Amino acid sequence: MQAIGNGKITEAVIRELGQFNAPKDSLLARVDFGSDKSCDVRLKDEADTPWFRCYHAGALILIRNLRDQPLWIRGYQLDSDHLLLVRPSDEVIAGGWRLNYNDLIFFLQAEEKDIPSTLFLIEENEEFTLSRNNSRLALAKIAFGHRVYFTPFKKRMPHQRLTQPSHC
Repeated sequence: MQAIGNGKITEAVIRELGQFNAPKDSLLARVDFGSDKSCDVRLKDEADTPWFRCYHAGALILIRNLRDQPLWIRGYQLDSDHLLLVRPSDEVIAGGWRLNYNDLIFFLQAEEKDIPSTLFLIEENEEFTLSRNNSRLALAKIAFGHRVYFTPFKKRMPHQRLTQPSHC
């Protein structure tokens, strides 16, 4: 816990580890991976689908195995309800997936920022492209985070003024 370097974050980690269903804490980014609908990142539901929680505590990435079966990280077995520090060279073997350190950082940053990346589906000259900017040619908004959200726009006529899209 000394490696975290922040007393408040250390307390949040200890509180989190003391309770299985601890509420999310703003000091400690947390992402659940598994097949359950409540998981932040849904994995394909198979007999051996892992269920684990990834934490971002200070400069550390930690993994906690939430399933009865072991989870494999860099060739090591992580038993149920145990915690392991993930290093940049590590990979988490999650069913058919191999998640490396950068993959975990991506999901954690999406959780911390809580602002999905947004692209707009544009139709121009009978071709579809994606753009970062909304325009009168936009047909839909696509927001990427832990999940993908697709918000279609009402069909616009070329002369119509652009309005704010409704959210699903």
